[in-house]
Order: sequence, then structure tokens, then C-alpha cells
Amino acid sequence: MKNADSKILLIEFSGNRMKMLLQMLLDLGYTVLTVSSIETAIQKTMIFSPELILCFDDLGEYTGFQMYNILEPELLKKGIPFILVLAEYSKADIFMGQELGIDAFLFPPFDTETIDNILQSRIRKFHVSKSMSFGYFKKLYELIPVGIFIAENKKIIEANKFFQQITGLDNDNYKLLPIDELFDFSLNTSDKIKLTRFLNGITKSCVFSELNWQDKENSTIKLTLHYLEYGTHTFKIVGSVIPLDDHKEHNGSNDIGTSLKQVTKGLKTFREVNYLTRREQEILNLSAEGLPIKIIASQLGISERTVEKHRSNILHKTNTGNIIEALAFIRKQQVLMD
Repeated sequence: MKNADSKILLIEFSGNRMKMLLQMLLDLGYTVLTVSSIETAIQKTMIFSPELILCFDDLGEYTGFQMYNILEPELLKKGIPFILVLAEYSKADIFMGQELGIDAFLFPPFDTETIDNILQSRIRKFHVSKSMSFGYFKKLYELIPVGIFIAENKKIIEANKFFQQITGLDNDNYKLLPIDELFDFSLNTSDKIKLTRFLNGITKSCVFSELNWQDKENSTIKLTLHYLEYGTHTFKIVGSVIPLDDHKEHNGSNDIGTSLKQVTKGLKTFREVNYLTRREQEILNLSAEGLPIKIIASQLGISERTVEKHRSNILHKTNTGNIIEALAFIRKQQVLMD
């Protein structure tokens, strides 16, 4: 079936209302995992790594909005779309959810084709966003004048040209080399503890201000490690290496934080300029205030037909079905870029 590889997490605590929707999803061929507690929802979001989460609004003592807030760090980190299932259409609930950053909303009557189209569009954007975000990173790290490597399960799998220049290692020599076999963490007890805590996921990033190479004397570096992404069986780490002598000579101009900020600032400006036009952004902002097309046209001094055309362009660019979903999509992208 066409949706057999798409994994959906369905959250509903009572179990009574999900039967019809669950059967509809199964008939469409989705792989569905149902959860009925907050603890299980958190656990399965992290381990099951769904491509989309469907959550009912009424969860007994909790609401779907509260569930979104609980899961939000994991959702943003993995880019997982979150769709809220309402008992009925509610403009107030939709605007509140859109303000939070919820991706889309479902409410009765449930139509199989419409639901499938909504789910497919969100899952498609999830995969595109995931591939593009890592693709952007790989393009950026080749431009940053700092040695950068990516490790998977503690072993280096790739690095940029500056890393190869600093280490003098080519692909065959650094690939699959464990981090602790390249850098010497044994000289300082606190460094060993810091590395152990990081590799076990207790801390998500760490900085070693002065380390030696395992096989080089009188050569010290600054090492920074961050988690890049998690999977079910793997995790990726990004590391930056700065030779301290070079770092001092350039007064810190090669610091990875500074370089990344400069590059991502340029990327953000490019996306803001090219994603929506100035007029489209104006119309989106006015729409966010709940103003109807007629009032927007009057305030901007343009025709209602022109407003409708701009709104249509916004929906096309964001691949959304209505202006509320477009607002949610844009705001979520802004959060991710920030």
C-alpha cells in the first residue's frame, strides 16, 4: 500500500474516540502506534521517531495543547509535524494552536481523502525539511574555516577539508576512527568525565578548551562537540577543531560559533527575502490579526482580488491548505531558524 512506510503516532487517552480515525488510517495503509499516557507519548516520540503525530484535543486531565507543549522540544529537534484533532470546528482553538506552532487541525466530519491529503502533505514536508536541513548543514560546513567532523555512534564518518588540513589525515585514515582515539582526554580527569557524560547523552554539548592530539606533541586544540540528530539505533555528533595557535593569531575569527552565525545569518536573510514577498508578508501579518480580505484590501489600498491572489501564492509557497496553516508553518520555520 502507498502509505505502508509512513509511521504515525496517535495520542488519545480514553481510547473511545480514536476507533473510527484509527481504522481510517489503517485502511489507508499507515503504520499507526497508539499511546494512552503522557509517559508513553514522550517515550514513543523519542524512540519510535514518527513522521507525524495525531493528538486528540481532550485527553482527560490534559489537553492537546498541553501535550504539544510537553513534546515541543522533541518535535522541533526532529521536525515532526503535530496535528490536533478537535471535537468540532473552533476558530478560537485553531488560532490558539496556530500561535503555539501546531501544524494542522482535523475536525468532524472526517473525510478519508481529505485526511489522507493533509497527512501526506505534512509527511512530505517532514522528509523534505529533514533532507534540506542536513543538506544545508553539509554545504555550510565546507565553507566555515574551521575543522569540522561528523561522528556516528562515536566514530568519525566524514569531515570537511579544513579538518583534513589540520589533522593531516585523509579519508582512509580518519574514517571510523573513534573520537577518543584521535584526541587525548586522559591528561585531565574533568575532561574524561565531561566526555563520558556527553557520549551517554547526559549533556547535549561540551567544550574542551585545551586538548592534545593522541599522536602529536606540543600541539593543542580547542574541541567543541554537539549532538546533531538522534535515530532509533544511531546518533550523530558534530565536532569543531581549532588549533589554538591559529586561533590566537586570528583573534578568534575562526571560532565556529562566529562563523556559523555569519553564514546562517546570510542564509536567513536569503530565505526571508525569497520565501515571501514584502506584500505577501504584509498580507500574512494582517491575516494573523483575523482581518477579513475586504479590510486587508482597504488598509493596503489594493483590490480584494489582489489580496486573494497574494494569499493563494502564500498557500502555494508554504504547501498549506489555508491561511491558518500557512501562519503555523511560517512561525514554526522562524522558530527553527532562530
